[in-house]
Amino acid sequence: EGEAGGARHMVDPSVEERLDRLNKALREATKLNDDTHAHWENRCEGAFSSFRVTVVHLRREQEALDSVEDKAGAWRFIVKFCRARPFLHDRCNEVLRILMKSDLWMKAFADDPELTLDGLPPSIIDEMNKRVREVDPEHPGKDQGDSASQPPDGPGPSGAAGSSPSASPALRPANMAVVVQRCTNAKILVDERTQMWGKIGRGLVISVSFTKGAKQEAVHHAARFLL
Repeated sequence: EGEAGGARHMVDPSVEERLDRLNKALREATKLNDDTHAHWENRCEGAFSSFRVTVVHLRREQEALDSVEDKAGAWRFIVKFCRARPFLHDRCNEVLRILMKSDLWMKAFADDPELTLDGLPPSIIDEMNKRVREVDPEHPGKDQGDSASQPPDGPGPSGAAGSSPSASPALRPANMAVVVQRCTNAKILVDERTQMWGKIGRGLVISVSFTKGAKQEAVHHAARFLL
């Protein structure tokens, strides 16, 4: 019985332990908010992955999630990450939908004047806008980003007042994830039947995963990002 109890403890950590892991992951993530661009690029995906896992593990523990102190720092990291990694928006949405259930988390977002909905995954902006307005009816919501992006009056490139050059909307690919890791050496199983492995020394390991619904445009975007 004692061994069984110990096994359950290992499999199911307490709420306090899960909350401690979340706070540790959040501290590492928020350090990147004002770090150098190089550090951000090298570490943001790992930091977000750790943060996402700890949030998911507390998705049914609203009181514990609400007790997190640095909600503003967390929101700044999430928004910055969404802008920087559009091909990971599916994973961002998973975190956002958990945090959106909390009025305290939404209030922290609404109270920070530096945060806007612009840059969040397009598929969730309307939901976020609704929740922000629920906790703060005076918040400009998504209109804040729209007004900031309006071109000024005056001759545009074509000479017409208020006109702007035509441009396709920003590509926000979903259903695809790319992870880049530096390595001193690495190997990958190429053929399980023959146990053939591919190996490299110092370099980069690029992992690409797809889910149902992934489109060719997402591949092009990821390729441009990597290059």
